[in-house]
Amino acid sequence: MDEFYVRSPNATSADGPFSVEQLQELYKAEMLNEETLFREIETEGFAPFSSNEELWNLVSSNEESEIGQETAEDTPLERKKEGSALSQFFFLNSTTDEVQGPYTLDQFRSLAAASAIGATTPVSRSVDSGFKPLAQDPIWERIRPQDKPVLRLKKKEPTLATSASRDTKIPSLRKKKPLMEVTENGLQESPDIDHMLKAAEGNTRQTKHVQSFRKSRERAFSILLPGLLLSFLLSAAAIVQPFWETLFEMIQSRNFTTSFFLKNWILVFVVIDVFLALAIGFGKTAVFPFARLRCGIGIGFFLFLFYSRQEWTALVAMTALQSGIIGATLCTRFATTLLFIALSVGGGVVLVRFFWF
Repeated sequence: MDEFYVRSPNATSADGPFSVEQLQELYKAEMLNEETLFREIETEGFAPFSSNEELWNLVSSNEESEIGQETAEDTPLERKKEGSALSQFFFLNSTTDEVQGPYTLDQFRSLAAASAIGATTPVSRSVDSGFKPLAQDPIWERIRPQDKPVLRLKKKEPTLATSASRDTKIPSLRKKKPLMEVTENGLQESPDIDHMLKAAEGNTRQTKHVQSFRKSRERAFSILLPGLLLSFLLSAAAIVQPFWETLFEMIQSRNFTTSFFLKNWILVFVVIDVFLALAIGFGKTAVFPFARLRCGIGIGFFLFLFYSRQEWTALVAMTALQSGIIGATLCTRFATTLLFIALSVGGGVVLVRFFWF
């Protein structure tokens, strides 16, 4: 009889061996799909069921299994599925907006008992698929806390009644440490539930990188807006310098001539820079794409202008200022954002010094 080991793509351990009839039961319980990995008992490499059309058609067929039907609570296969590497669930942490998981069904039941998740918690069986409230998933009826919980002695889990599996030790089927331990002072919570609660809060070693990235992003945003505001003001100040005396006289006399602005149309960059500085000062990050477009056009125009005049210092400084603005609006980490802001502000300071002093 053919027997197979199976595991989900994100799992590190496999379960089995299973017969074809048992694989059909797993499929009916929505524990298998075409992306689930399998291997035959005498082989080593895993492959998805989609790579073996004949086996997948046999497993996913609607024919009734020939093996005896047992109740869902007492069958060894059902008990194995709950702690299996095939059972993987994810939920969306409402506090951090981060996806937590994967968890087995037993771990989900423990999180529900500890009120870490509830009927409205968004859950999914894959990190890439859509999330829906836990109450809309069939597993909610199996893990929801009961109104009057009763402590029972846990029955010894039977092994799979197959000739090959009797002499085979499967690490994933070993008895797990209970969530509640009986001590001299009464019931005491097991460290397993504490670890799962920490995972739900993003405080485990595996999720610390997520918290680290979030903090880095917050620090980056704290310097991004002030840096961009200063950069655009420095850019406007440098561009307006050659026309400042004429503009100052026109402001004093209140005599503005259209021909002056048409002749010196480069002042449109000053108007745009001042507008972007004001928008960023009010926290309008929606102008970032427009800011990148302005800097992209500005790089090409001012490179040509300063190159034709052979003003190399102004050329390098203006390129650094506008490249820094583009890079800063695309970064999310603190270190790279700080680097681009320093490049942008530094170029702006050099430009102002070059034109005004």
